[in-house]
Amino acid sequence: MLTEDDRFLELDPEGYYFTDAITDNAIKMLGENAEEDKPFFLHVTYTAPHWPLHAHEEDIARYEGKYRSG
Repeated sequence: MLTEDDRFLELDPEGYYFTDAITDNAIKMLGENAEEDKPFFLHVTYTAPHWPLHAHEEDIARYEGKYRSG
């Protein structure tokens, strides 16, 4: 079981992306609960489709101009 002190992974401000942090924390929670002999439900939702957009440069470059025509 996670405590308030260890609930969040350490973050690297230079390489920080919120979507990655959500995923990393979800994986950490799954690992910590994998051995439990009781049901476990994890609902992961991402904020990436909402403003402000926050993505890796290579992801941004891949879609550059793609949606300009609507």
